[in-house]
Amino acid sequence: MGGSKKGSHVGMVLSFVIFITFVVFLYAVLEPSLKIGEDRSNELELIKTKIIDMSSESLITLTITNSSPKESNCLKINVSTLVDDGNFIAKNAGENKVNSEIIGDFLFIDWADSNIFKVYISPEVDEGSGDTFSDCALGSIELVNSRREVFEEKIKDIFNRDYEELKSSIGLGEDIEFSLMFNDSVKEFSAFEKETSKEVYAEDNVIRYFDNEANINAGFIRIKVW
Repeated sequence: MGGSKKGSHVGMVLSFVIFITFVVFLYAVLEPSLKIGEDRSNELELIKTKIIDMSSESLITLTITNSSPKESNCLKINVSTLVDDGNFIAKNAGENKVNSEIIGDFLFIDWADSNIFKVYISPEVDEGSGDTFSDCALGSIELVNSRREVFEEKIKDIFNRDYEELKSSIGLGEDIEFSLMFNDSVKEFSAFEKETSKEVYAEDNVIRYFDNEANINAGFIRIKVW
């Protein structure tokens, strides 16, 4: 009976040693791959951060109100401190584009059926359509919101850049390769696709972006590194 217990104890110890040896061996085999995976995760994050920054531009949003009776077909707003910040697009409460024009220090807006307007100012939006304005009521700026946003045209510019120049701008090492793909369910374009025998790591990043008429859209950029 005593021999049996001793043999059983030795067997348990031996099994444990074999298990530990197997775990150590498995870690030694997988550790380089796990490190590569961690490194590539860092590269994916770096590329995403740089791409978002490169495709962003300043956007100022003005909320314009008018409480006076409708005795005119247009509003005028003093924007003397904002006229150098980019092009203007004016929209009514339904986010429909309305005629607008800059004359001197004033922004003129076609006053349709809305008492609230949004004016989007950015180098990345198209200039508002002009009109003939006279005897306009005075509107007031209720809110100014200034921020950086992603713009469609700047995304396209990134996809058209030289690969090596873009890689250098991002700050990637010489041993890192990457590709990009953009999709918003309507359009899709990709760049820098290459054949590789290496393991590829990919990440989809959902983004909100503006087109050149200040419409908000959603899409995603797929980044691959190897």
